[in-house]
Amino acid sequence: MAVAVAVRINGVLRNHQTDLSTDSVFPIYSITKTLTAICVLRLVEAGSLRLDLPVHGWLPEVELPATVTLTHLLRHTSGIRDYGPLPEYH
Repeated sequence: MAVAVAVRINGVLRNHQTDLSTDSVFPIYSITKTLTAICVLRLVEAGSLRLDLPVHGWLPEVELPATVTLTHLLRHTSGIRDYGPLPEYH
């Protein structure tokens, strides 16, 4: 079984047939940071969100100091430790 992907080139959606199986796995890791940042900044641009707000309002179950803001997370300056070695990450 193959998987079809779609790519937008100059605003035109183009289908492309691949020979990938439906159970193919793609580790996306750090690209999610960029995609999340884009979404957050679009919300800021629309006036729906402020970067200086503490993140614990959205993530109450995560133990973070009340001083950590969206800006800190986007700049990677929150002080949150490196999660790479954690078994849960893998």
